[in-house]
Amino acid sequence: WGTEELDLGDLPGGSERASMGGGYYVAPNVGMPLTTRWSRESRLAADHAAAGSFESAMQLLQRQFGLARLEPLRGAFLALAASSQSVLAPAPSLPSLQAPLTRPGGWPCVCISLGSLVEKLKAAYGFVTG
Repeated sequence: WGTEELDLGDLPGGSERASMGGGYYVAPNVGMPLTTRWSRESRLAADHAAAGSFESAMQLLQRQFGLARLEPLRGAFLALAASSQSVLAPAPSLPSLQAPLTRPGGWPCVCISLGSLVEKLKAAYGFVTG
């Protein structure tokens, strides 16, 4: 730490990076958000709804199953979108951070309990059987 100057010319890519970037740091591009990937690459309406892409989820249901009236599914879509994201509060003065909940492979993990599914199945049976 004396009065000697440091020679940084031997570092790999040191002088090349400085000449390419104009002497300042260039941050890398931000990748695609997971929710965008879910709605672009999945063919499941549930993945589209979890990503918040309700319009494409409705189009998939119309194409795949021929559903015409999708208004009754509004609550299910909103529940899917809300249950696939976690919200973290880092500090009182900072904005909240959203983090998608994923299963292996980066696809959405929906937090629905088995008990709630059983109740919904019973309600669906009631609609069918009268």
